[in-house]
Amino acid sequence: MTQHIVKSFQEELDSLSAQIAQMGGLTEAQLSAAIEAVTRRDQQLAERTILEDQRIDALESEIEAHAVRMIALRQPMATDLREAIAAIKISIDLERIGELYDAISTDRADLALHCWDTALANEVLSSGATEA
Repeated sequence: MTQHIVKSFQEELDSLSAQIAQMGGLTEAQLSAAIEAVTRRDQQLAERTILEDQRIDALESEIEAHAVRMIALRQPMATDLREAIAAIKISIDLERIGELYDAISTDRADLALHCWDTALANEVLSSGATEA
């Protein structure tokens, strides 16, 4: 990343990068929690994981608004413009990943929580099929 003469613009770029890192961290934590909820058959953890997706959704909206506002007001070029566009794309991808973890917590946890056999619960977790 290049340093800019206008300090406030550099601070905006740094803030955007920090938001992306925060969103990535939340998404990573959501994956761990979703897997743990299924393997331990912990309904409360599954519900907390589902609620965590709302934070990820909100952060995705904030990042998009921040990047669009920065593009409109600062009119960045070259690397800076690519960084702002990449922030939008990354946040969209992380939000989609969060939605998948949300699905793990709802669909798979509901099924796995009713399985008495841990081996069967692990098989449900590792299967790629979607339950009806």
